[in-house]
Amino acid sequence: MEKKDVVGKIVDVIRTSFEQDGFKLKAPNKFEKRKGDSLYIYEISVTKSKDTFFSLHLRLKLQNKRISTGGKYDSKKSTERSTYKISY
Repeated sequence: MEKKDVVGKIVDVIRTSFEQDGFKLKAPNKFEKRKGDSLYIYEISVTKSKDTFFSLHLRLKLQNKRISTGGKYDSKKSTERSTYKISY
């Protein structure tokens, strides 16, 4: 099984949960959601070892214009927590 096939199967499993939370699949391995000044990007990747084991990597990237430009930032207003339950 190739890495892209593994990522594709993972995306198939989590897609509904992410879409219910407002994320859209923007690339074969990236979900994005815009909220206010922030852009949340979940990126899914796998690495394969010599022993044919796969390691899963789920990376969250947060881009915020206000933070990057030095504007005021209120952490109490910007906290957000999402929980995803996946059954298979």
